[in-house]
Amino acid sequence: MRRSDYLELIARVKDPYYGYKMQRSVLPVREYDAAEQSKACDELFAAGYRMFLHRDGATENSFFPRVWEECSNFLDKTGVLPDLVYCDEDRITSDTKNSYDPFFKPDFSPDTLMSFFYIGGALLIRGYEAADFINEFGEEDYLPLAGSILKRFINNTTRYNAIHIDEVLFHSGPEVAYQYPEGVRPKTGYDQGDDPGAAQRDLKTTKVRAVILTKDNPDMLKKCIDSFTEYSDISMDYIVIDNGSDEKNRLEIKAELDKRGITDVYHPSEFIYSALCNLGADYEDEHLKKDYDFLLLLNDDVILPGSTKGFPSALLEKAACPHVGAVGVKLHYPKADDSPDEESYRIQHCGITLLKQGPSHKLCTYKDDAVYERGRNIGIWNVMAVTGACLLVDAKKYHEIGGFDEKLHISYTDVDLCMDLWEKGYYNVVMNDISLIHAESVTRGRDSMDDSKARRLKKERSIFFEKHPYLKESGDIFYNKNLTSIRLDYSSNIIYEWEKEEFAHQIDDFDGDYKVKHLPQGSIMSNVDSVRYVPDLFGQDESGRYEITGWCIRHGKDMLTYEPCLVMDIAGEKTYFTATRQYREDLAAVFPKEKNVLLSGFVCRIPADLISISLDHVTFTCGLIKKDFFGNTLYLPRIDSQS
Repeated sequence: MRRSDYLELIARVKDPYYGYKMQRSVLPVREYDAAEQSKACDELFAAGYRMFLHRDGATENSFFPRVWEECSNFLDKTGVLPDLVYCDEDRITSDTKNSYDPFFKPDFSPDTLMSFFYIGGALLIRGYEAADFINEFGEEDYLPLAGSILKRFINNTTRYNAIHIDEVLFHSGPEVAYQYPEGVRPKTGYDQGDDPGAAQRDLKTTKVRAVILTKDNPDMLKKCIDSFTEYSDISMDYIVIDNGSDEKNRLEIKAELDKRGITDVYHPSEFIYSALCNLGADYEDEHLKKDYDFLLLLNDDVILPGSTKGFPSALLEKAACPHVGAVGVKLHYPKADDSPDEESYRIQHCGITLLKQGPSHKLCTYKDDAVYERGRNIGIWNVMAVTGACLLVDAKKYHEIGGFDEKLHISYTDVDLCMDLWEKGYYNVVMNDISLIHAESVTRGRDSMDDSKARRLKKERSIFFEKHPYLKESGDIFYNKNLTSIRLDYSSNIIYEWEKEEFAHQIDDFDGDYKVKHLPQGSIMSNVDSVRYVPDLFGQDESGRYEITGWCIRHGKDMLTYEPCLVMDIAGEKTYFTATRQYREDLAAVFPKEKNVLLSGFVCRIPADLISISLDHVTFTCGLIKKDFFGNTLYLPRIDSQS
């Protein structure tokens, strides 16, 4: 790699707005003349729209023509004009030369709007009789405006006619922020007493049934139940479904539950999550009646910390809203035993995003010590789905959709439940101002650990998308199409070389193009960080692939001139593969004296059918390839490093 290419690539990766600049540079730009803009304004005014424009910002030349075009398209499709229109936006520098910090917004999200005025600095609302078409607003006007929008939504029995144009058509000033003042929320005009279909509920008398599934996990189950009985601000009825613990664990679980007066159902069977949840929701005996108001689903590896306040009362208030379906919370991974007290928790769940390749946990593994993407990890957000590890739903709404679909056994079950609620007209919500701890999949293990689970995952994915086919086209309406489809952050949708789903090239011409040279121990420093099986989710390759990541450095050499490679050794038979450079900022910090190591990470994707035995019997070695006038030299350490 040439030094100029290396430096350019590093600059791209380190620039948080590189992807956005690339997006803007390739977008077709049409300039509208004054007559076209004026005609669009006249049409919008005649249709009864009033425009609200933040005084510290400016619209694109195409704003009014594009808005009228989208309104006309909506009218053609639905027979009515939209009530609310808004667009994506970014910031512009004070000299108005450079735009940055794009805000790619979700489609209309009533509960997100209660958290902050995400609709932003340019919007049109229909149905106002006013002499002025354009009204400027600022920070002091957020609450009345947001309250007006919410009131109109809440008072409608059907979903709000709002359209979101996923193009940047407005540029706000550098200082503009859309957060409400602390402790203040917009007045929605909604009160449970205003809705004849929802009598006011006294939280002290509200009945909540908590369903917990368990198997051979008595210690974790005890911690789970004790944390909820001690720290919940509302008492709940618990039912534990034991899915077939062995005799020793069964006796221990039963004794602990009897001591706490908790309903215990022993149900040894194949683990079918959907069926077991339905069993817990429908179960009835002389101690546990079915006339409960809310259903709370909990994993037995979830802990309610004493520092968490408002659980489950805040969730109940949200789930009681007529327009709300499932309600979830933020989940943290537990801290390591040796981690310092001040170390931040890492995020496991703050809402589920439905990408075209399947559900994704955005910000998963990120430290929860910063505010990401305008509060995605701290606010209340509408999402397509929340995890069943902690999910609250109104019992009537749960039974309205028929509970869980038992055609799905494990994968996609909670997402499918949320989609069924969405298709009935309910909005799902994640409350990221409330956090619990989740030791993910302690009981049954992770889906990526063996091939049988991977096959099940693929089968259930197929069932899920056949049931909700529009998702492949429309995607997640709460996740903007301009955002990344492969990373866990909220960066622009641009793919780096190492992120492309390409298989490695097998190296086999050692008589001509390649020579192998082994170097003394210590000359090559390397590590294989992870080896994981990745099933093919699109049906193109039944076998899937193995993805190996790591890093490799030659001590004292300039890494610009080396490309990574990987050696797979099965019973003494070696196969050589090229690998793709990967950006690793941590390597520069660990090896400050080595030259140009920021791209010394690698990823190598190998077709799974090339590995016909267990990975326990495969050895992976990191190596380097150097190209010069004499051909290609493959440098390897004398002592192989195992995966």
